[in-house]
Amino acid sequence: LANAMRRFSLGFVPDLVVRPLLLVALIAVLWFVAPQFGVAAVVIGHVPIVIGLTVWQAARIRRHLVSQGLAAPDPKPASGNPWPMRRQAGSMLVAMLFTGVVADLVLIFSGAMMDSHDVGVFGVCLKIAMIAAFAVQTVQQIAVRDTAEAVRSGDRAMLALVLGRANGLGVGLALAGLAGTVLFGRFVLSIFGDAFVDGYACLVILMAAQLLRALAGPALQMLALVGQERISIPVFGASLAMLAVANAALTPAFGIEGAAVAFLVVMGGWPFVLSWIVRARTGIDPIFGLGQLRAITGRA
Repeated sequence: LANAMRRFSLGFVPDLVVRPLLLVALIAVLWFVAPQFGVAAVVIGHVPIVIGLTVWQAARIRRHLVSQGLAAPDPKPASGNPWPMRRQAGSMLVAMLFTGVVADLVLIFSGAMMDSHDVGVFGVCLKIAMIAAFAVQTVQQIAVRDTAEAVRSGDRAMLALVLGRANGLGVGLALAGLAGTVLFGRFVLSIFGDAFVDGYACLVILMAAQLLRALAGPALQMLALVGQERISIPVFGASLAMLAVANAALTPAFGIEGAAVAFLVVMGGWPFVLSWIVRARTGIDPIFGLGQLRAITGRA
């Protein structure tokens, strides 16, 4: 909602800046009060931080909606049938959970078939690659408002321009991340320790997976804009099954590189499947391509 209102600081700053700072402050307090604290204490203390920030964000968003005349001051739900909206929200919740925890699921599936050293190396590589994934997802989220306006107006030229700019920036960031990994990946991994340099090839593969996701375009956002987000649920279910099978087939034989290839297969699957569904159902092609490049450069 914050991104749709172009309130990007409200959408990203609390989770990316405020929450980590509060978590560090919590750890500092625990260290002074009870130096022998464990992980459970951090988790228990982290929960109210997350809930508090979420409630604050919701209150700020509602205040903005009321000030713009987009919501009634009375917080009671509007009359009518609320279930269509709840079904839509439920579908989007599944989508957000999948895209948010897919990296953790990869680590869980593959970690069961690795020794502790490989799990540590793969985990670090995965977290580094998720920085590129977050950059791509942020670009796609920021473009939601302009994309929605182009879809509502039916202006295909404007839609191609908006998608082209968003996809161009997302693909550019993913390419930069992949190139940086090829050139400086060993150095970055060495910061964590000499043993982590063994994950260089794994990190390159994981970065290549982010490039595939960027090339597929904002398919999930497009499905939500046209009210077709429920179709993503079986796609995500099939992707989880594919992830488990690919990990079982590749990780025992090829170690962390096999786990990275399994992740590459999944990331090269569901984003493009959703993009093809968008094209089949709406005639809109979210995949980054020549038409969008022409729209950006203004060529016929």
